[in-house]
Amino acid sequence: MSPRTVPAVSISVTGTAGNGNVLLSWAAPADNGGSVITDYAVKYSSDGGSSWTTFQHSALKATTVTVIGLTNGTSYLFQVAAVNAAGTGNWSSSSVAITPRTIPRAPSNIISAVGDSQVSLSWTAPSTNSGSAITDYTIQYSNDGGSSWTTFPHSASTATTATIPGLSNGTSYRFRTAAVNGAGTGSWSSSSPSVTPRTVPAVPTSVTGTAGNGRILLNWTAPADNGGSVITNYTVRYSSNGGSSWTTFPRSASKATSATVTGLTNGTSYLFQVAAINGAGAGAFSNSSSRVTPLAPVFGRV
Repeated sequence: MSPRTVPAVSISVTGTAGNGNVLLSWAAPADNGGSVITDYAVKYSSDGGSSWTTFQHSALKATTVTVIGLTNGTSYLFQVAAVNAAGTGNWSSSSVAITPRTIPRAPSNIISAVGDSQVSLSWTAPSTNSGSAITDYTIQYSNDGGSSWTTFPHSASTATTATIPGLSNGTSYRFRTAAVNGAGTGSWSSSSPSVTPRTVPAVPTSVTGTAGNGRILLNWTAPADNGGSVITNYTVRYSSNGGSSWTTFPRSASKATSATVTGLTNGTSYLFQVAAINGAGAGAFSNSSSRVTPLAPVFGRV
């Protein structure tokens, strides 16, 4: 019978974190003790080595094993000991601490607020980071109802808000986000409702007036750019002192590009300005019209 003893110590125990598991690997002992190695004992500790749990597995000669049943987000140490016919050798040095993990769950509750060529987003972080701290959020937007998506380039951030600039006013967008941790990028959130960036309209042009009896028939040209939102009304104002002060003419909301301004004083010269209104608010006032003077009708003239 050949002399034998337990194997020498295994070395270089390393692990790769997975979802509730760690793929463990090590180097076989330099000396098998004079007897073929028939198994490796594996144990782990979740309290820094104060206590250990033996991982139950079928006998293996390979120098790798996946240790399952672990808790994501909990740090573990591992040790390995080789087994031969003489018994179990000494335990290896502990591995470095390894924390099982998986990709994060999806964020939720995406809220968007439109601005001028931009949208401000906010969302709720995943209910769990799945064992690894969230380091960033990937943000995508779609202008075709979700058929295709564009990733918004940004510096990594753990904030649950972001402003997406460079969008087209008047174009409808949807948004979605995914959390990123050490295991990778998680699932996408549900997409936000469609939102449309917008700003106030450009100014109306060509404001002209036709004199009447105590009134002026005003006409103008609609703005070349509605700011990405339908024009719903125009504000009309007039001045009888050359523009030093202005009076807003009260009128029902109208998309028409004309208005009859009543209640004026015959023989008094007036200037007029018009501003367009859309969902974002009122735009700037136009340039003033030429002076227009209401006149009473003259009877008896041929």
